Amino acid sequence: MAEYLMRENAPLKEDEWSHLDDLVAETARRILVGRRVVPLFGPLGAAVQTVPVGTFGGVGPGTSGKPVRQADRKYLVLQEITKDFILNWQDIEAARSGIMPMHLGPAAAAAATCAVAEDTLIFRGDKGIEGLMTVKGRLESPMGDWAAKGAFGDITAALQKLQENSFPDHYALVVSPAGYAQMQRPYGNTGALEIALVRELVTDGVYQTPVLKPSEAVLIATGPQNMDLAVGIDLSVAYLDTEDMDHRFRVVETLALRVKQPTALCTITK
Repeated sequence: MAEYLMRENAPLKEDEWSHLDDLVAETARRILVGRRVVPLFGPLGAAVQTVPVGTFGGVGPGTSGKPVRQADRKYLVLQEITKDFILNWQDIEAARSGIMPMHLGPAAAAAATCAVAEDTLIFRGDKGIEGLMTVKGRLESPMGDWAAKGAFGDITAALQKLQENSFPDHYALVVSPAGYAQMQRPYGNTGALEIALVRELVTDGVYQTPVLKPSEAVLIATGPQNMDLAVGIDLSVAYLDTEDMDHRFRVVETLALRVKQPTALCTITK
């Protein structure tokens, strides 16, 4: 395990670390949505602090006969997401005595906090960092009243825009929990649930995240040629120090969203 995590200073045994790592990874996996629609690039390691990203030329309407080539290049700083947690020293001793399993609730809560922060960064960006909902050059489409008229028409309109910009297939849709719930009803006179019809068009999945507002959704032409998530340190647990005999740990990750073709995104908003 990497030295910067300082695990050799921790009171945990190898099997206890394994249990802790599994819990953190599984807790985050259940929450994370961005990683389901944006492929990973990495992990690149703790030493990597910046990554290059370039947009493409020669792609889209009116570019027939032109080669696809990198149009520009810039560098993104990997953003650090962390959350500390503390394990009680008596809980550790009780677990080793067989009195009860080790109480790892604080670790799970820290992992969940980092997962929400990661999705917030991916979808919303932060302090000058662009997210899927805010990146310049993305396509945009209006959102109607999904409660009264349904979502299917708005989604097909957004899909049409992606197709007109040379993204013919492989789409994923991300909506708010309210938007997801509104698609759980029969569509018109078809007898089919609206979400089932949407999934026939959006073959890479329909997902929900509380990071999006009820008035927001995003349709994504998926693939690493369009965007990826550069990861330096993947979700890991480091040991920090002791505090009144208890033990302080940190969940840490570093990442940056790289949007290479902004027109592979179509946001649907009111």
